[in-house]
Amino acid sequence: SEKLAHDLGLSCYEMLPALVQLRCREESRYKRLAGVRCMARVVLHIEGLAEEAVAAEDGELQLTDYGISGIPVFQLSRYASQALREGRRVRACIDFLPEIPEKDWAVFCLEQYRLCEGRTALQMGNGLVHKKIAQLLLAECGLKDGERVNRRTKKKVFAFLDSLRHFETEVIATNPAENAQVCMGGVSFDEVTENLESRRIPGLFLCGEMLDVDGRCGGYNLQWAWTSGF
Repeated sequence: SEKLAHDLGLSCYEMLPALVQLRCREESRYKRLAGVRCMARVVLHIEGLAEEAVAAEDGELQLTDYGISGIPVFQLSRYASQALREGRRVRACIDFLPEIPEKDWAVFCLEQYRLCEGRTALQMGNGLVHKKIAQLLLAECGLKDGERVNRRTKKKVFAFLDSLRHFETEVIATNPAENAQVCMGGVSFDEVTENLESRRIPGLFLCGEMLDVDGRCGGYNLQWAWTSGF
């Protein structure tokens, strides 16, 4: 469709995957987390913008053997897609405990430490997050599953709890357009009338993904296809 638009002399924005999975650099991490689904908040950071944190989404996150997926990731993926095309560095920060308000976080961490004192590190992680997530982050904080929560390990315990709120990952690519629910880009709206007729070629109408329209998950893109077609 992009080639057709160019052949007709229409102004067209590059079509890039949107509503798509994101591939991350830390592959060894994700091979250990593959298959996990959990509620989380995902915040996208794009280097070089006035406000690096461009958007945040809550919902069911899916961890794959190559990176992150699920509705919150799909909602953010158009920003990542465009930024990566521009050569910008993209990071995602994942909060595995989004239901805990920031103002209550310090008290929550202290309470977890007190409640779990004398128990193993893995017992502390169980019930907070999926076991695969707990085991990975405990190891990254230098804690063995069987180590006890006590004054000697207190610093590592708090580092583990902090990592549940700030799991950072570098996004290196999106999956290809074949995996995307919809693409961003297409023919500019400046090229068409309010009836979606080409201003340059009378009698030629454009609809759906031919035009530079993409929406959030939830049926909006299907509705645009039907409405514009009608």
